[in-house]
Amino acid sequence: MTSENSPRGARPTPLPPDRAELLGAYADALDAEGKLAADTRRTYVSRVRMFLAWLSGPLTDPAAVAERYRHYLLHEAEPLRSVRYSNNALSALDDFFARLGLGRAAVARDGLPAAAEPRVLAGDARADWLRAVEAWPHARDRLLALL
Repeated sequence: MTSENSPRGARPTPLPPDRAELLGAYADALDAEGKLAADTRRTYVSRVRMFLAWLSGPLTDPAAVAERYRHYLLHEAEPLRSVRYSNNALSALDDFFARLGLGRAAVARDGLPAAAEPRVLAGDARADWLRAVEAWPHARDRLLALL
């Protein structure tokens, strides 16, 4: 695969064959349904892959396992993950568990830290920002950036 065709992000975490098959079936189900945006599907598959790589035993109690995984992401992972990442991973796990027929884990999400007041870009920084936004390939992202 050439670098032009490479997906974004790091190399996928390797999985044992049985878990790789489970992840493949999950990815196929997301693609077939087509309800989620492509970036959301990619992110969900990535988060579930990381979870399956972390998981050391059978998945018998989704809520307990998801809570332990949330704790791992926020307090033990190297590098530690953000609250936003953890919440996103829990959303992906809820979807994954529901598709396995286990029901949603429904683990409480952590509140996001209060955002600082927006800073105003001055001079050249503002022009650089606008040029970068205009060059970005995803229309939705350009719209959000301009807002």
